[in-house]
Amino acid sequence: MEQVQLLFDAGRWQQAGELLLQNLQLYPQEAELYAAHGLVQINHFKDAKGAEEAARSALRYDETNYRAYIVLNGTLASQTRYDEALAVCDTFQELYPHDSQPYLCRAWTELGQMQYGSLSRARRKEVIDAAAEHIAQARGIDPTDVRLLELSAQIEQVIGLQWSEQDKDRKKRAQEFIDQGLALDPQNSSLKILDAQQPSKSKQSAQMLAGVLGSDPQNADAQAQLNLMLVLRLGRIIMSSFWVLIFCYVHVAVPRGTAI
Repeated sequence: MEQVQLLFDAGRWQQAGELLLQNLQLYPQEAELYAAHGLVQINHFKDAKGAEEAARSALRYDETNYRAYIVLNGTLASQTRYDEALAVCDTFQELYPHDSQPYLCRAWTELGQMQYGSLSRARRKEVIDAAAEHIAQARGIDPTDVRLLELSAQIEQVIGLQWSEQDKDRKKRAQEFIDQGLALDPQNSSLKILDAQQPSKSKQSAQMLAGVLGSDPQNADAQAQLNLMLVLRLGRIIMSSFWVLIFCYVHVAVPRGTAI
């Protein structure tokens, strides 16, 4: 598993998957191998069904396997099977009550459910509030986990935009989480993108996103945000030009007293 982890860290998912399959032939009842293979299936091949099957195989051989719960929760949530994903979180949390990861999994699932689930507006607000509470519990366990600060900032941004747009406290809290995360990990691309999305950074956002792409040219999120920003700006320019043309037509081209 040490060699597999090194391949994971290097982003060499294909090689890691091949090595895991070789080891599974030798050790067909090794739960950790199945769980790691599930990680390859979901992260590299985007095969949710294959990842789910691998995670469930791992749990058949070891019902406490840590990595298997992470993979199973993630793959169920990616299929919008949120109730099942949350049930996995329940078991994961019972097994590891003093670990931040089960709370993180739950908060991610709730955020996905709020954004993509078929919920009423009131129910969506309940779900996102629960996600904020669960991620706060996770931060209490591990206040230096940058992933928790990133998700906390994202949740505050969502609540601020969709339910309390004028709530300056939400925007302030989001910025505090972003600043804390960047202090711990100054090169974190996800936090830099969230920072660029803050209303207070609107004038520098394009430059900030370009900076992310400069250090991480393959960052799809930064590219998508920058493209969206350029489209919106182009739209504003077009609309501005349109109204200038209308103004000129009405006040210059059309003689006074002429009905339009």
